[in-house]
Amino acid sequence: MVTASWAWNAQTEAKLSAMSDPPTFDLGDGPFFTSAFTVYMFFKFFYEMMQTYIYWLMAEIKGAQGDGDVARTTGILRSWESIGSTIAYGVGASHWSNLNQMILGFVLWGFTIPFTILAVFGDWNQPQPSPGEDQTGDQTDSSSLEAQSVVVSAIGKD
Repeated sequence: MVTASWAWNAQTEAKLSAMSDPPTFDLGDGPFFTSAFTVYMFFKFFYEMMQTYIYWLMAEIKGAQGDGDVARTTGILRSWESIGSTIAYGVGASHWSNLNQMILGFVLWGFTIPFTILAVFGDWNQPQPSPGEDQTGDQTDSSSLEAQSVVVSAIGKD
């Protein structure tokens, strides 16, 4: 759906860039306004949908509910979002045409696809050994303090 929206946006932008006089965008301007407004609404919808999905995905990673991991990963997400906004405002303030700005946005979006696939389909929920097991799954003697420190240090290396 996002790819179809990008294609629709490209078609709308190409029509807009080919016009000698820029159109007025008003509610009653007919099919061109409807097309441009609808693709804009699709992008807003997909942005909100993807953001909700990303927050859900971050919270579902095993162990993310403890030790502030959700807050930390949310902060990282928001910082990257701010970097993206900074780039977008910088490019928008330049003398690039809207068509070139759209192409840059599409290229940056395409660049993120492999990383998104890795994040979504990667096996992030690795089983952690319980305090009485070593890395191979064998039981250790957890009665001694030395055995407990080995298990803790082995867990910390993951």
